[in-house]
Amino acid sequence: MPISNLTNGISSDRKIDQFEPPYGYLSSIDPIPSFDENVINYSTNQRSQKSSNLLCKLVLIGDVAVGKSSLATRLCHQTFDRNYKATIGVDFEVERFLILGAPLSLQIWDTAGQERFKCIAAAYYRGAHVIIAVFDMNDLDTLKSAERWINEALQITITDNPLIYLVGSKRDLITDKKTFTKTEQLARIVAKRVNAEFWSISSLTGYQVEEFFKRVACVSYQMLVKQQLTSPNTSIEKITTKTQLAANLNLTNDSISKQQSNDNCCNTV
Repeated sequence: MPISNLTNGISSDRKIDQFEPPYGYLSSIDPIPSFDENVINYSTNQRSQKSSNLLCKLVLIGDVAVGKSSLATRLCHQTFDRNYKATIGVDFEVERFLILGAPLSLQIWDTAGQERFKCIAAAYYRGAHVIIAVFDMNDLDTLKSAERWINEALQITITDNPLIYLVGSKRDLITDKKTFTKTEQLARIVAKRVNAEFWSISSLTGYQVEEFFKRVACVSYQMLVKQQLTSPNTSIEKITTKTQLAANLNLTNDSISKQQSNDNCCNTV
């Protein structure tokens, strides 16, 4: 398929030609200042040849009500819904980027934070290229939980060697500068412990949301291209339409209830 057909519908604000920097030098394990020369050459070749759409699987994890769904909604729909609705099982979005003229699709899997859905959500960790653990910057208990979520996810995805991000949400609710600084310092300590890159965002105001996902897109694209160059015979996954993926997901309330009854690990504790 010509690359022009794959890039149709990608908005101008999703077109990236410069590597997005980290939230801060101290917040990043690997700053990665620019695109690798081999990646640039690959992208140039892709623009002139038939191209596949690179697919990056991204999983959002964390406690209930920390802002996982709001983060995805802010990116994909540029909106914020004040009427909180807990995610049931797993939901997802697909957002497309054009990086160095080549298409990349972020497949965002938004998992439920409730304990009763934990084993259902965990089934979707496998094959993840990116794990994003979200915590509420106004509740340090959720930061502790985020570290546990990451460690549990890594037990499943260890062979996939995913990129790890720790995201502090709801920063707009912190009005005291000292509290904000202390929270970020603690988050950086946790991030370093789990080899994650830290970001602080606000889905309500949109602060740093675009920048964060552009950063994820850049780092992921570079990683996937390098993997492709290392193993050129490995086929690149082509993006499946959101409708088809939704049909495959099929996590209706009935199917979740059935799985709960057959799997004790999904019962409410």
